[in-house]
Amino acid sequence: MTTDWLSLLGTPQSLEQRDIPQRWRRLRDAGPAHWAPPTDGRPGFWVVPRYADVQALASERRLISSRGNMLLSLQEGGDPAGGRLMAVMDPPDHTGLRRIMGGPYFRTFLNALPPRIEHAATLYLDELLDHAAQTGGVVDIAPLLSERLPITVVCDLIGIPQSDRAWLLARSKDALSADEADTDPVTGQIARIEVVEYFDDLARTPRPGTLLEVLAGSTSTGMDKENIALNCYGLLLAGDETTRLTLNSAFSLLARNPLSLEALIHRSVSPEEASEEILRVTSPVAHIARVAAADIQLDDVVIRAGDIVTSWLVSANYDDRVFDDPETLRLNRVGRHLAFGHGPHYCFGSHLAGLQVRAVLRLLRTRITGLEPAGNPRPIYSSFLRGYADMPVALTPTQVAA
Repeated sequence: MTTDWLSLLGTPQSLEQRDIPQRWRRLRDAGPAHWAPPTDGRPGFWVVPRYADVQALASERRLISSRGNMLLSLQEGGDPAGGRLMAVMDPPDHTGLRRIMGGPYFRTFLNALPPRIEHAATLYLDELLDHAAQTGGVVDIAPLLSERLPITVVCDLIGIPQSDRAWLLARSKDALSADEADTDPVTGQIARIEVVEYFDDLARTPRPGTLLEVLAGSTSTGMDKENIALNCYGLLLAGDETTRLTLNSAFSLLARNPLSLEALIHRSVSPEEASEEILRVTSPVAHIARVAAADIQLDDVVIRAGDIVTSWLVSANYDDRVFDDPETLRLNRVGRHLAFGHGPHYCFGSHLAGLQVRAVLRLLRTRITGLEPAGNPRPIYSSFLRGYADMPVALTPTQVAA
């Protein structure tokens, strides 16, 4: 295993460049953790590839999230939002903020969400099929469905006006990834600043009955407007970006695996089963980065205090110690994936994402009879996320009796 490849894991890449199954397999077989040396001014970091270690480290209190990274490529000193944004926050602040964000308002929202998602997903899929009927069945899933459904759900939750949603979608896409390899990184930095400034303004006059109002009215966490803005921003990125990428990849997987599509259509597998396997294979979040507060030993490897530690979800979800024949899509597979992480930082929006993926899969069973690739999708370039910017497919809709 070359150290060059390990060091490049901390830079924006496409999944074809970074997620090479044979390399991850060799890395898992070679040991529990591997050192990627400093490169081009970027710090060195540990790469943890095995399922058992990734799962264990997720609850390791000697790893500090507030000095980790979520929104930027790996860098010394951690994320600028460390300690203020929930994803890069430690107890007790993390525990208190998560309790507020997941409080009565959020639970009420979740209870009312399934029919709302079903309605929106039905509307967007029907419009997609209408569009496909005019183009010989060939259609790009991304702008007509994958980009619309997640942004609708997360904006309803936070309390974002309809008129601002298209702009926010464009900004969130730029903030964590790029559609082209040579995109100027300043584009992402500007997008992040603009979104935070937007939420800072919105938090001054939150709409009644929204999560933004709950956060703005909370005094127990001592959150100021900037912290509120940062956490709404984090929720937007987590709730929109990862679900968008998962939905794009779901269509790609089903298009390239006709037997799996047939099993779904003929109800040999349920949308619940299928969604979990799709999330495992997709793994839209590539890694989680934290910093060791004290020495940690993994087998014969000693991680020193101050070292950056990256846990690779994409590798863990393909670990053949846990998943038999992991590179094969099996919609009825049994086994818990780590696509949403594990432990205290288990993805806050996991339920939102699961509801959307399952709703789309249920609709596909009755709306289409065939699905094939229709060109090569463009991969995104990111140090944190993995997936495709677009997803061209050829659909065969279900024939409706006259």
